[in-house]
Amino acid sequence: MTDNANVNGDFDPELLALMGEATTDTIPLLDPVEAAATLFRTNARAAAQQIVDISLYSQNERLKLDASKYITERVLGPVSQPLQGAKNPIRETIEGLISEAEYFANTQTSGE
Repeated sequence: MTDNANVNGDFDPELLALMGEATTDTIPLLDPVEAAATLFRTNARAAAQQIVDISLYSQNERLKLDASKYITERVLGPVSQPLQGAKNPIRETIEGLISEAEYFANTQTSGE
């Protein structure tokens, strides 16, 4: 498979157009770190599309799974971390009980 071919070996014109934005020929290599960062930034869209293509169209199920997991973790975060905005019913129940207990404790008048 060539660098600019999708997983089926076909050339994707959109991908080729995106990848043509920056190559080692178009970036002066005065500072290799800066040149690498520019290449990565400029070609991030093409790289992301390639990962999506692998996730959707690869004949290798392991590659599809790995690409899908990578995409999911990049968008939603690692499985070990709670999702942003995700509700934890146990925590909500406990916090509600604590809140109610504090309210009643603060509003009770002393019977003395």
